[in-house]
Amino acid sequence: MIRHFLICLCILMLSACVSQPIENGVPATASVEPQSVTIMTFNVENLFDTTDDPGKDDHAYLPLVDKDNAAHVALCEPIEVVRWRNECLALDWNEAALDFKLGQLAATILQVNGGRGPDVIALQEVENIGVLTRLSEDYLQAAGYRHVVLLEGRDKRGIDVAFLSRLPLADDPVLHPFNISGFPDRADDTRGILQATFVLPDQRLLTGFAVHFPAPFHPIEMRELAYDHLNSLRAQLPKEHFVFAAGDFNTPRREMTGTTIMDDRVRPHWQVAHEVGCKDCKGTNYWSRGKSWSFLDMVLFAPSSVNPDAWKIDANEVFIANSYSDQMNQDGTVKRFDLSNRRGVSDHLPLVMTLVSVNATSGTTHIIADDVTTYAPIRDVVDALTDTYGADDVLVVLDIDNTLMTSTADLGGDIWYQWQRGRLDVKPTDEQTVACLFQDAIGMLYELGTMRLTDVSLPTTVAGWQDQGVNVFALTSRAPKYRAATERELLRLGLDLRRTALSAMGESAPVLREMDGREWSYMHGVMMTSGMNKGAMLSKILNRTGRRFSAIVFVDDTRRHVDDVFAAFQSVPEVDVRIFHFTAIEAARVAAFGAVVTQAQADQMAADWTALNATLDTIFPDRAATSGCLGR
Repeated sequence: MIRHFLICLCILMLSACVSQPIENGVPATASVEPQSVTIMTFNVENLFDTTDDPGKDDHAYLPLVDKDNAAHVALCEPIEVVRWRNECLALDWNEAALDFKLGQLAATILQVNGGRGPDVIALQEVENIGVLTRLSEDYLQAAGYRHVVLLEGRDKRGIDVAFLSRLPLADDPVLHPFNISGFPDRADDTRGILQATFVLPDQRLLTGFAVHFPAPFHPIEMRELAYDHLNSLRAQLPKEHFVFAAGDFNTPRREMTGTTIMDDRVRPHWQVAHEVGCKDCKGTNYWSRGKSWSFLDMVLFAPSSVNPDAWKIDANEVFIANSYSDQMNQDGTVKRFDLSNRRGVSDHLPLVMTLVSVNATSGTTHIIADDVTTYAPIRDVVDALTDTYGADDVLVVLDIDNTLMTSTADLGGDIWYQWQRGRLDVKPTDEQTVACLFQDAIGMLYELGTMRLTDVSLPTTVAGWQDQGVNVFALTSRAPKYRAATERELLRLGLDLRRTALSAMGESAPVLREMDGREWSYMHGVMMTSGMNKGAMLSKILNRTGRRFSAIVFVDDTRRHVDDVFAAFQSVPEVDVRIFHFTAIEAARVAAFGAVVTQAQADQMAADWTALNATLDTIFPDRAATSGCLGR
C-alpha cells in the first residue's frame, strides 16, 4: 500500500479532513463530524511584484533603481492625485518591500482556522498569478492550498481578482468580462467576474464568483450593471449548484442605506453573510474623511434549488478577521499598508463566511489506494466487496486510456498526448508542437489508430463482473466528439459496457450531453468528461441517476484523477471506496527504455506526424490550403 500517498493527500485535504493513523497503509476508521467550509474575501491592496508588466500601469510598484530616469518621471508627472504621484516617483518597491507585504498578508490569512487559513479565499487587487503563487507557496505553506486561480483581465493598472483554494476544482475557471457600453471611457477601470466551481466535502458542487466592482467614485449605475451581470451569471448555473459571490463590491454605506440597490439587486437573489451573522460588525473599510464604516467587502450565498438545506451559513461563524496585531489602529480604524513605516496590512479587512453541512452524519469510512500493474488485485477486491455487499451494490469505474486499452503506436496514444502537453521529462520543441491539437489532431488519430488491451484478461474480467450483476462503466477524460472511435475500439477489443450502463433504478440508461464549463456526455456505459475533475464527474452521474452504492472501485492511470476521486469521497462515510493507480503501461516503458519516452522516440513521433500530414496534404490538397484549424 502506498502509505506516503495517503499521508500527503490528508495534508492537502479540505478542512473537514480528519488526521487518521495509518495501519498497513489503510486509514483507520474515524468519526465524521459535521462538515464545514470557510470562505474569505480579502482585498489585499496593491499586491504587485517588483517587475514591470508591459501594457499595465504598474509604474509605482517598481524598485527605486528602476525609477531613476527621465522616462519614468515623465510617466508619473501627469498623475493628479498627489499621494499616487509621490508613490510613482518615490516608492521603493523592491524585494524586501514585497517580502514584508507578503508576510503581512500571510499573517492575516492564517489567523483563521487555527493557523490553516480559510478553505477558499477570493482576493482582489492581485497583479498576476506569479505573485499570488509566491504568496501561496512561500508564505502560506501551512494552508496547503491546492489551487491558485487568476486569469488576466483588462484593468489598466493590472489588478485582478483571484482564488486560493483547498477544495478541489470541478472544471476550468472562467473570467467573464464586464461590458459597460454606457461608460466606454471607464471600461479600463473595471475587472471581470472570475468563476470557479469547487467540490464540497460531500461531493456537491459550489460555484464561486470573485468580484471587484467599480469604485465608489464611479456612477452608481456602473455598480448596478455589475450586480446585474453577476445575477445573470448565477442564473445560468445548473440548479444543483450551491453558489457564493465574494469580493469588493465597492457599495458604500450611503448607497446601501440611501438607495434601493441592495433590495433590488442583492437580497432577492442572495443571502448576505454579514446580515445573517456578524450583525454587530461595523464594516470592512473605514472612510476617514467621512468618518464612516462600510461593508465594501461582502460574501453572498445562494443555496442549491435541488437540495437547498444541504449547506447553510453558520450564523455564529461569520466574522471579520481582524485579530492580527498589525491590522488595526489604536482608535479602532483600519491600519492600511504603510511601507515607509513598515506597518499595516491593507485598507480592507477580510470577511469570513462559514458554510456547514446540515446532513452530515457520523459513521466510519474505508478508503484504500494502491499502485498496481495487473488486474489481479483489483479482481480480488471486487470479489471481496461483492461477497460483503452484494454484486448489485458494487460499482466499478474504469478509466480508458492506459487503463483499459492503450494505443498500438506511440503517435496518437496517451504517451504522445502527455509529451505534447509538456507533462513528461522530454519536452517537444516549438517545431514539434502540434497545431490544432484538440481541434483536429487528437480526433483524427483516434479515428486512424487502433488500440490494444492493457491486460489480456480484461474482456473475461469485465464480462464476469457484469454477469454477476456488478455495475461497470468507463469514465474517461476524452471529449464527447471522440465517442465513435472510442466505442469502436472498446467493442472491437471485447469490452461491451452497454450491458451495465449506469441508470436510475428501473429505468433505461440515460443519454446525456451537456455543457458544464466544458462539454461532457454519458451513454452506452461511457462517460466522456473533456478532462474535467473525475471526482466531481463521478459524483455528478451518481446524482443524475439517483444511484447510491455501498462500495465503489475506481481504476485510473493518472495520479491527478486518483487524487480527485480520493478528495471527493474521503469524507463520505457510507461508501467503501477502493482506488487503484494502474501503472502498467508507464512502468513497462520505463523498464524497457529507461523512461516513459526517450528523446529518440519523441523525435520519431514528430517525424511520423510530419509524414502523415504530408501524405494527407498530397491526397487532400485543400486541407493544406486551409488557414487555421479545420475543427472548432
